[in-house]
Order: sequence, then C-alpha cells, then structure tokens
Amino acid sequence: RKYNIAETKIYLTGISDGGTGVYYMGLKEPNLWSSYLPLNGSIAVIRSPDNGADGEMHGNNLINAPLYIVNGENDPLYPVAQVEPHVKWLTGMGVTLKFRPQAGAVHNTAWWPTEKEPFEAFVREHPRVAHPASLSWETERVDRFNRNRWLVIDELRTDASRQTELTDLGFFRHTKRSGRVDIRTTANTFDAIVRDVAAFTLLLSPDAVDFGKPVIVTVNGRQVFSGAVKEDVSTLLRWAARDNDRTALYGAELKIAVP
Repeated sequence: RKYNIAETKIYLTGISDGGTGVYYMGLKEPNLWSSYLPLNGSIAVIRSPDNGADGEMHGNNLINAPLYIVNGENDPLYPVAQVEPHVKWLTGMGVTLKFRPQAGAVHNTAWWPTEKEPFEAFVREHPRVAHPASLSWETERVDRFNRNRWLVIDELRTDASRQTELTDLGFFRHTKRSGRVDIRTTANTFDAIVRDVAAFTLLLSPDAVDFGKPVIVTVNGRQVFSGAVKEDVSTLLRWAARDNDRTALYGAELKIAVP
C-alpha cells in the first residue's frame, strides 16, 4: 500500500522450512503471487499432522501455481531422490514447474551463484495473469481458502449419502469433505465441472467480460445461467478495497447455484 508495486510481479520464495511454506501458500493462497520458488523444501512435510498447517491440502490447487523447485542431491533432509516422485506427481497433474536438482549439494545454498540467472529468468517469464482463462480449485471449507482469482466457492454439499465416500485420496490424506470446481472461460461463456459444491460466485471484470453481451454459464454440461449482468459500483469498490489490485477490478458478482 505504501509503494507503487506491480501487482502482476509479486513472487514467493523460501529456503528449507520456508521452501515448504511456499508449497503451502501455493496450495491455499493463489490470489497474490505470480509464481512460487521453493528452495531446499519438501511438499511431503505438509502431510504430517504434527506441523500445525491450517486446513487440508489438495494437490490440484497447484495447477495454477508455476513452481521453480531446487533441491540438493545429498541434502540430508530433502534429497533429490526423495523429491523426484513429488515432481513426477505434480507434472502428471499438469502443474507448470521447473525442477533444478543440484549435483552434490547438501542443505545449503552454495549453488546460488550458478542458479541465480535461471531463477531470475523464471521470475521474469511468469508474471501473474490477472484473468486466467481456466482455474481449478478445491477446498474443504468456505470461511477461508475458498477463492482462486475470479472464482469463489460459497457452499459445499452436505448430502448424508456422500459422507461415506471420503477416503484416503492421492498424495494427501483427506478426512473432511471437500468440493472442487474446474472452470474454463471463453469471452462471456463459462464452462464448469463441479464436484460436491452447492454454490459458487464468478467475479466478472470488464477487462475479461463484455457487459454489453449475455453471460452464459454451464455446470456439468447443463446451462444454469444465460443473460445480461449489470455492472455494480459497490461490488467494484468492495473487491478493490479487499485486493488492492489495479489489474483485477471486478464490476459484478454472478452467484451460481449448482443443480
């Protein structure tokens, strides 16, 4: 708020536990950061219930989080051999990443003189996209950690018959019910694939949506909205005050109830 910071060029990096924290922020808070650069960390640390991390983790949330990962071959805590399976898992989900294993390196940053240039090149090449054409987000709560840019998950389904479907899924253990939205937009058309979400909100920006034309929303192949959306000054001011982001101004909210 004090300095004239370019909102699309704010990056997050950290070393060791700080690197692990970078993974956490990518999984839970995608709205501020342009890319994530974990150094000598490990996403596996977040799996432990002893670390006190707030909330459950959903790996697909990293799909919109470009990662620059550095680990040492002989690191006694998080060696390359331990991290490689995580990188393969992330790559298989479609996460944008660059993995930079350091031959012979231990748990320090002695490699920085040769890594500085590609690190900074990755930063330059990944400015934040204010209005990405596609988003994926999963959450087990709606009081926080429920927003990814212009998508906000408002309500999860609580059908009793679905509770028995909670199992140990994938890399992270899940003990709570979660909902997921995968959504893609082309101009004024939004196409969402939804699981266990009862309601979500689309934040519409005049930089991405033509308010002079109808907006069309489909959910799981079914059209749920088609019509004009009016710009609203109070919506603009509320989100501008919350985000302090001149590149992502929202002129309207479109609330969607999932059939």
